[in-house]
Amino acid sequence: MLMKSKLFNVLDKIDKGGFDEIESSFGREKNPSLKRILEVVRKIKNGRETANHIMKGIFQVAT
Repeated sequence: MLMKSKLFNVLDKIDKGGFDEIESSFGREKNPSLKRILEVVRKIKNGRETANHIMKGIFQVAT
């Protein structure tokens, strides 16, 4: 049950954009499942940053 609670907590933080908060709270985690969740969170964060960078470039070219 604790794992399910942590998972929902992480999903809420992702929804709110709290990637740094997730990384700081899961950074020293030893549980393999939670480490995997942290890897996925980092990929989502990197994808979001890449998308923001691309959108900024598109708007700069368009204006």
